[in-house]
Formats: sequence, C-alpha cells, structure tokens
Amino acid sequence: MTSASDPAGRKRVVSKADIDEIVGRLDDAAAAAIIAMGASRDELLEAYAWLTADDAQRRRLHSAPRSTVARLLSLLEAEIVPPEER
Repeated sequence: MTSASDPAGRKRVVSKADIDEIVGRLDDAAAAAIIAMGASRDELLEAYAWLTADDAQRRRLHSAPRSTVARLLSLLEAEIVPPEER
C-alpha cells in the first residue's frame, strides 16, 4: 500500500493510478477533478467506503464524512453507477 504522505510528512495528493486502483476507471474529467481537490489516497478510500457501504456499515464508519471526503463522495456518486443499477 502507498503511503498517504511524503517523507517530509506532507499529504500526498492522490494519483490517477490510485483512482483507477480504488474506484476503477473514471473519465479523465472526473479523475482530474479528484486530483484538483488535493485529496489523499486515504480520503479517496474513505469516500469510496462510504459510497459502497450499506446503512449499517455507514453508521459504523462515522456520523458524517469530513469535508474533503464529502466532496469526493458527491463526485463519486455522480460518476459511478451502483452495481445493482447496471
């Protein structure tokens, strides 16, 4: 697994490769929007967990996602078609 920060301790912004690995292929505009947010790999993982969790899992995650995670979640909800709707 890739580190969420660089050796100096700064947050490492998620890469296109991270996005493809975590959520699958998104169109270039969506991937660019995620990268432009300055989101970390951990934040993307958390947003994807929120997106794919059922109600019981969501209650265990947190009461509400943090601001960057919430923005990622909104973007992912608009971009990813749930498996049951395919």
